[in-house]
Amino acid sequence: MQRSTVPVGLIDPEAVAIRALGFLAGQRVELERFLAASGLSHADFRRDPIDTAHLATMLDFLIANGSLLLEFSRAMDVTPATVYEARRLLSHATNAQVRPPHLKYFDHSPARPSQPQTRPGDQT
Repeated sequence: MQRSTVPVGLIDPEAVAIRALGFLAGQRVELERFLAASGLSHADFRRDPIDTAHLATMLDFLIANGSLLLEFSRAMDVTPATVYEARRLLSHATNAQVRPPHLKYFDHSPARPSQPQTRPGDQT
């Protein structure tokens, strides 16, 4: 069986994250690890609608745990790249880079190089 490859424009990032939530709900130990590491609670995922930043954090957790990401990908018949793309799309949709500090645990955005400090009279 070949995994589905969905064109980027057709990925529904929230649907991928909801599938991840269902997957983690069936993995009790991993779900508890996620909740402990993220500072979130079961109640955070019982809200309707679920906070998109929480869904993004869940995808961050999968991405940070390679073997779990592969297991999810196999179970849901999607490529790991689909999960990465869903996470990227969620960050654009919610401006998830500005998340509460307790949700930054799984933030894997590349560090920005610092700008060199110049003073008046310095040559470039």
